[in-house]
Amino acid sequence: MPLDLYCRLYVQCDLTKSELRDVFAASVGGQIAGFSVESSFLRARIRDNKDYDIERFNSERRFVFSRYTVEVEPLEETTINANVYIDHVCSLVSDLRKAGALVSVSCEYEDVILQKTGWNWREDCRDHPPIPS
Repeated sequence: MPLDLYCRLYVQCDLTKSELRDVFAASVGGQIAGFSVESSFLRARIRDNKDYDIERFNSERRFVFSRYTVEVEPLEETTINANVYIDHVCSLVSDLRKAGALVSVSCEYEDVILQKTGWNWREDCRDHPPIPS
């Protein structure tokens, strides 16, 4: 069975939704449409998280309470190799962290995200590492 490349990013940051969208667009070389970004190989939809609760985020260190959620999925018509696509998602996560965002990814390839970016939320590792300067 092929790997499902869909992923959900949980993003906690002080960026506005527009600023977050602009980081996405710059990272993937995508076109902006509202709060979505589409590149030649993926589509990202940025949403306010309906479960956002900064107090619970800070006390429980659970990303489900972060400010934004972002659905990232490959375009149906793309022929990009799965490993190349995952590398792009890892680069996107790194770029978001460089912009000051705390990011956790939920997907079938979380172990690759952890390996290539240095961190992803786990029950036994809830604290996000310091943001690189």
